[in-house]
Amino acid sequence: MTASLVVDALETAGIPTVVVGNQRVPLQGLPRVVLTRYERGKNFGEAGDVAEHQRIATVAVDLLRNATAPALVDLGAVTQSR
Repeated sequence: MTASLVVDALETAGIPTVVVGNQRVPLQGLPRVVLTRYERGKNFGEAGDVAEHQRIATVAVDLLRNATAPALVDLGAVTQSR
């Protein structure tokens, strides 16, 4: 809910946004979304996994640069860490 309020304010001000998250339903209606397979609080992957962090960031930046309409990029299902 909070993300959608912030996104709405930024988009209304003309600032494009991309949200990286892991829950499809709460992110519906946002203009640009990257869904990841990681649990809440680790949307960019496990701590120290620089390659995965860079991969997700690259996808998000590419979406920001190239999306001409609302878009959702799904990078996989949520997994639970042990």
